[in-house]
Amino acid sequence: MRAVAWVPQFDASAHYRLIHPARVLGVSVVTSVDSVGTADTIVTNRPLTAKQRAVIEMWADEGRRVIVDMDDDFDAIPRGHKLYGRHPTVDLHRACEAATAVTCSTPALVERYGHGHGALIRNGIPENVLDVRRAGRREPRPWIGWYASLASHPHDAPALGNAVAKALAERPDTEFVYAGPDHDVGPLSRILGIPSVRGLGFFSIEGLYRVIAEFDVGVVPLDLSPFNRAKSWLKGLEMAALGVPVIASPTDEYREMARQCGCTLASNEEDWARWLGYVTRIREYREHRVKCGRDFARRHTIERRIDEWRAVWFA
Repeated sequence: MRAVAWVPQFDASAHYRLIHPARVLGVSVVTSVDSVGTADTIVTNRPLTAKQRAVIEMWADEGRRVIVDMDDDFDAIPRGHKLYGRHPTVDLHRACEAATAVTCSTPALVERYGHGHGALIRNGIPENVLDVRRAGRREPRPWIGWYASLASHPHDAPALGNAVAKALAERPDTEFVYAGPDHDVGPLSRILGIPSVRGLGFFSIEGLYRVIAEFDVGVVPLDLSPFNRAKSWLKGLEMAALGVPVIASPTDEYREMARQCGCTLASNEEDWARWLGYVTRIREYREHRVKCGRDFARRHTIERRIDEWRAVWFA
């Protein structure tokens, strides 16, 4: 059986869900339909266009196995998100129906896009991410960090309330840092109610790892919308693998991550303020959360869980 991973567009989802599993399994990665050739099995993701849907239906009609992967709920994109209204999902659902199987990163996505042949494969990280270590900053000020963009997380930062302002007031040497578009820095400081946010810039995936590793605590604030309830634990997993204690909003996936001791949940402003205070002030508590997070991440590398991908791709 010859399998290929067809990646029409490179993004974080393609990196984690297609490209790295393909490398571990020895599956070729191609970027054009012509390069698929006579492959028996084609793995792809996010078939949002009529062209992608038509190609998937053609391959299915030819008797080939087609695996579609889904890592976001495109039926629930909130108003204000950069993708809102851009992708009608009729072609997406038709592609998922035509596929042999649909792999999804969360149970909510299996329910939405599985169409009777969905399979849950939660997000993992490449094993080498665990080898990234802090380079060490010249200044010892603790960093509370977040990475995202306001265009793709328009309603999430407000979940922190005034917690960051309270944490900075209790420990004035603490700083809030942000990896993302430079133009988000001013609006983000206003949302958080703090005088300034240190912008770290926008990075590739590999560059981002080195930046995140410098955080003293990482936050994953999420508006509890249907879109976010279907999101995976990927951001928290990345930070945990890099030795960063994680505090997250209580979506179903972060509840599962907390159950496995990978993060701490914050349901309201008081929770955020309390846990931020603990991590930035109490060294022993921070070290405990670092160890728990790394242990969680070691259990969820793509290499360690590769049989989950193999079982579907080569069924």
